[in-house]
Amino acid sequence: MKINVAAGIIQKNNKILIAQRKQGCKREPNKWEFPGGKIEKNETPENALKREIKEELGMDIVVGDLFGESAKKYPNGDEIILSCYFAKLKNNKKPKLTGCQKIEWASLEQLTGYDFAEADQAIISLMKMKKEQED
Repeated sequence: MKINVAAGIIQKNNKILIAQRKQGCKREPNKWEFPGGKIEKNETPENALKREIKEELGMDIVVGDLFGESAKKYPNGDEIILSCYFAKLKNNKKPKLTGCQKIEWASLEQLTGYDFAEADQAIISLMKMKKEQED
């Protein structure tokens, strides 16, 4: 089954918001990820991302451009298609942890120190590649 997911690269002070999945998570529990979630039927990826961030963190965001996409196929046949968007917080509200067990702000260089879900790892590689091209 193909599962479309939208995630946000939410930046503040040169750091990126990352979230750790709950221990009871169906796929890759305790792994780190860019916050987001499944795109529902008849929902745009941008609206799905806004909804998921509101549900999981209690935060409002403005969704920007698409950064990149990655895919991960699981042994059970499921395939995750991850669309990652730039996003900004609308305010400085403190996040609520309803959809994850922990959040952190990390620099691009620090991301390699976290155990990320596989689809998110491809996004990190793309981020590093683009940064190297800019430098």
